[in-house]
Amino acid sequence: MATTALTRMPTGQGGVGRLWKQYTNLKQARARMIQKSEGVVEGVIHSLEVQASAFVFGAIQGFYLKSGGEIFGRKTDKPGAHIFGAIPLELGVGISLHVMSLLGVGGRYAGHMRSFGDGAMAAYMAALGAGWGQKFRAERDAGGKRSTAGANLRDELRELLE
Repeated sequence: MATTALTRMPTGQGGVGRLWKQYTNLKQARARMIQKSEGVVEGVIHSLEVQASAFVFGAIQGFYLKSGGEIFGRKTDKPGAHIFGAIPLELGVGISLHVMSLLGVGGRYAGHMRSFGDGAMAAYMAALGAGWGQKFRAERDAGGKRSTAGANLRDELRELLE
C-alpha cells in the first residue's frame, strides 16, 4: 500500500515544486483564516462583555428602582442606585472604566474594561430613555402639550433630568 502511494507521488523537479507551491498556498490560507477568525472572536467577546455588563447594571437598577438606593453616600429619593446620592451607579462606573482604560490602568485588559464600561453606560442610557418615555406618556395621557421651540426646550430638558 505504501509502495503504491509512493509510485503516485509526482517525481522530478516539477512535481516537487508543485507540491511545495501547494504547501505554501495552504499555509498562507491557514494564516489568513486564523487572522480573520481572531478579529471575529474579538468582536464576539466585546459584544458579550457589553451585553453582560448592561444586564448586570440593569438588574442593579431594577433592584433599587422603587426604593431609591444609595451606594457610597446618602439615601436618595431618585429611583435606582446612586453614588454619593447624585450620580447614577452605572454612569459613574461606566465613565470610570473608560477613563481607567484610556490611562492604561488595565494594561492588556484595558479593552475589556472599556467593553464593560460601554455596557454600564448602555444600561444608563436605556434607563434614561425609559424614564423619558414614561414622562412623555404620562404627560400625553394627562392632556399636556409640550413645546420644543427655542429656550423652552432647554427648560424642558432640565425638568426631565430632575
